[in-house]
Amino acid sequence: AVVSTQSTGARANRNSGSSREERNSRRNAKRGVADRDLEAVEEIIQELLKSPESSDFVDLVDKRKVPDYYQLIRHPICLSEIKDKALFCQYQSAAEFVDDVILLLDNCYSYNEDDSAVYEEGKSLERTFLALLKSKLPALHK
Repeated sequence: AVVSTQSTGARANRNSGSSREERNSRRNAKRGVADRDLEAVEEIIQELLKSPESSDFVDLVDKRKVPDYYQLIRHPICLSEIKDKALFCQYQSAAEFVDDVILLLDNCYSYNEDDSAVYEEGKSLERTFLALLKSKLPALHK
């Protein structure tokens, strides 16, 4: 069901002929998130996805390759899911988006050894995220 909703939503956005601003305004009216916050969230997600250290965080961990991950991590999440939640107006606030990125990083730190490559990539992604957060959503930067 999620896949069909996503592809229908994506098709509707491509075929609507609406500008990005019009789509953002409709989304924001629906959920009450300020235009600048929504734009900042989308920009942060795009920058995170472009960063070289994000490769292990784009998709959910493969159960076949890492079978114990889902026994240890109760709330798995990935950047693709975060992007989709933003795109389909599932965040009530920019703070909810921040919480999901923190969850992604916490999952990384909980599962991986401190000296592992994935842990280090998580730390690098966190630095990138905090820099983006500070510049694009300074009120949420801690």
